[in-house]
Amino acid sequence: MFVIRFLFLGCVAIWLAGCARSQTTSKPNTRPANPQPALALRDAEAAQALEVQLKSLDASVNAEEARRLAECAVATSRQLAREYSAIRPAFFHNMLVNAGWKKRGLCHHWADDLYDRFRKLDLRTLELDLAIARPGTWREHNAVVVKAAGHPFDRGVVLDAWRRSGRLYFCGVSTDRHPWQVVMARDDGREAAAQGQGTEGSRTTSPASSSLLPESVSRP
Repeated sequence: MFVIRFLFLGCVAIWLAGCARSQTTSKPNTRPANPQPALALRDAEAAQALEVQLKSLDASVNAEEARRLAECAVATSRQLAREYSAIRPAFFHNMLVNAGWKKRGLCHHWADDLYDRFRKLDLRTLELDLAIARPGTWREHNAVVVKAAGHPFDRGVVLDAWRRSGRLYFCGVSTDRHPWQVVMARDDGREAAAQGQGTEGSRTTSPASSSLLPESVSRP
């Protein structure tokens, strides 16, 4: 009985660690990757729906950019699921990572790796932000937000590959259930945030209205 109770409490502790960053941030995914992986036929409808939503952000959004980003987002989410050997549901995979049985697959891993792939697309009319909700708590969550160039963060679209274990979830920032914030600008998208002045083990954040925003991928 004691052993069962001990194991149960251990599982609860691991689960409560959630997506929050550990003080020792894991190394980024350095495996060679195609920034535009092949799109599976079963994901074509999702990519088309995302493309439509991206084009609706503003008349200035280039249709070809919207298509490339949508296809890359859907296909890369699937690819990362394979690289992480993702297990459903996502919170159970978190438990395995926090217990040391898997190396990657927390929500900030998905967000960082997606963001890195998107930076290679040479976007001009779309901009990307790394986003965080409830930083430093067991409910911390991370994702990527895409918006029309020069437009406010809260008018963007959330791209969340973690939520459905590699089947990309997307919706408007203002309509999602998470209270998203912009992650403060930093050198490489990882270490500077983890070692910043925010809550220990979490990303450093700023309000969406702050001027301390991540460098835009639309920059020449």
